[in-house]
Amino acid sequence: MKRIVLTLLLGIWCWQHTGAQNADWLAEHATFNANVQGQFSVQDNADPKDNLNLKLVLAYLTVKLDEHWSFRIMHEFSSNQLLEAYIDYTFSEACRVRLGQFKTAFSIENTLPVGILDLISYYAQSVLYYNGMGGNPLFQGTAGRDMGLMVSGDLWEKRFGYDLALMQGQGINTKDKNDQKEFVGRLTVRPIPALAVVGSTQLGTANAFAKSEYNPYVEAGENYHRRQYTLGAELKVPQVKLRGEYLAGKEGRVKSHGCYLTGCVPLYKGLEAIVSYDYMNFSTELDSQQTNYVMGFQYWFAKLCRLQMQYTRCTPTWKDHYDLLQFQAQLAF
Repeated sequence: MKRIVLTLLLGIWCWQHTGAQNADWLAEHATFNANVQGQFSVQDNADPKDNLNLKLVLAYLTVKLDEHWSFRIMHEFSSNQLLEAYIDYTFSEACRVRLGQFKTAFSIENTLPVGILDLISYYAQSVLYYNGMGGNPLFQGTAGRDMGLMVSGDLWEKRFGYDLALMQGQGINTKDKNDQKEFVGRLTVRPIPALAVVGSTQLGTANAFAKSEYNPYVEAGENYHRRQYTLGAELKVPQVKLRGEYLAGKEGRVKSHGCYLTGCVPLYKGLEAIVSYDYMNFSTELDSQQTNYVMGFQYWFAKLCRLQMQYTRCTPTWKDHYDLLQFQAQLAF
C-alpha cells in the first residue's frame, strides 16, 4: 500500500510540474475510469448468514500515445492487486498486438467489463472455474487474466473476429512455475450485427496451485495437461439481451463441463429484469454437479451506475441446497 500511495503522490507532483502543453496532451490522450461496487448478501447456509462488503474498487488509466501505440494500467484496491498492465500496437483494425498482463480471451464473458455484466456474481460457474476466478483449486486467483502476447483483429466489417495468444498459464503477478506456455484462441462470427457466435479454446500444461477435491490425481505444485473449449452465442436487440455458452475441459484425466443461459429484458426507463440458468459439473468422475437458478432486477439510474437485486437458488449434489439473496450498488464512470 505504501508503494501505491508513493506512486500516486509522485504522479500528482509530476502533473503539477508539467507545462500547459503537456497537460493539454494528457487531457486529450489519457482516459481515467473507475468502478466501485458495494454489496449486501444473505445466504441461509453461511456463517454469518449476512455480509456487507465493499466488493470492488477498480481504477484504470488508458493512454493513447498516437494512432498506433497505447497502454493501460488497472488496479483493484479492495484486494490490492495490479490486474492489468499492457501495451497495444495497432497496425489496423484487422491486426492488433498486445503484450503484458491482460484478460484471457477464453469464453464470451471473461473479456466483458464487470460494469456491464448482468449477474452480481459477474460470471457463470463454468466461466469462473475455467478462467481461474473461483471454484478450481488447481487454477485460482488469476482474476481471469494472465501474462502473454496476443494478436487480434476484426475483418470484413467486423463480421469475423479473432484472438490468438501465447500465455504464461500461471495467472497474474507471479512468475511461471514451468517451462511450458499455453495457447488461447477465440473466433467470433457475426452473421448479423445483433448476433455473435463465439468459439474458444485454451491448451497447455499448467502447474497446480493447490490440491483439488474434484481431481484426486494432481498434487499441488505438479504439472498437468489442461484442455478447455467453449461454444456460445450472444444476441443483442432492443427488446432483449441473451447470452448462452457451453464450456468443457479436461485437467489431467478428469473431465468437466458446464453451460449457462442469461437473459435481460428492459421493463421501464432503466429498469431491467434478469433471469439465468447456470449449470456446472466440476468432475464427471465424481458427478459433482451444481445448478443455480437466478432471477432479479437492475435499475440504471445513470450511465454505468445501477442498483441490483438478485435471488439465487443453488442446488449442489454433494451438500444441502441453499438460497442466496444479493443487493448491489455500482457507481462507475
